[in-house]
Amino acid sequence: NIFCDYFPEEGRLYEDEIKMFHPDDVDTFIGAIQMAVEGNPPEGSICVRMDHSGNKKWRYIEKELHSLRNDKGDVVKIIGTHKDVTENINKENKINELLKDHEVMFNNTSIGMQYFDADGYLTKINDAACNIFGIADKQAYLDSRPNLFEYPQLKEYVDKDNLHKDSFILYDDFDKYKELQKYGSRNK
Repeated sequence: NIFCDYFPEEGRLYEDEIKMFHPDDVDTFIGAIQMAVEGNPPEGSICVRMDHSGNKKWRYIEKELHSLRNDKGDVVKIIGTHKDVTENINKENKINELLKDHEVMFNNTSIGMQYFDADGYLTKINDAACNIFGIADKQAYLDSRPNLFEYPQLKEYVDKDNLHKDSFILYDDFDKYKELQKYGSRNK
């Protein structure tokens, strides 16, 4: 221990340390230690699950290992870090779960939805919107990089230099937009 109290004062045997790892992560740690012993520690950190209580209350631990060499170039010590990143991993998992739920809703609704980036370029469109606009080739349409600010019917409602919260109802005839028709039509 240098800046922590992770190991007991009397130290801990390697075999006892290994018992604290989740069974699926033991080989990851053993492999990282072996690499460090050979003088080629993993680049960056590894993330493993550990439980110090013996109750299978797994915590996510980020470890970095480094090999220290003597004057002859032989590895004489391995030093490492031990950082509990459980809260970060749990937050990341929650965000991923919410994003997955969002994707399911976005892709399975009957409401046409589109996402535009800050510069007005279309980044995402769901199948319902493709059906509404008569777009058969979604990817080709996305690849053409349509821009919200260049849409003629919106010019009087949306000013890219003066964006603010607003709402309006727009009635439009999509048949008059020839650029949409080159991506095929599902409605005809």
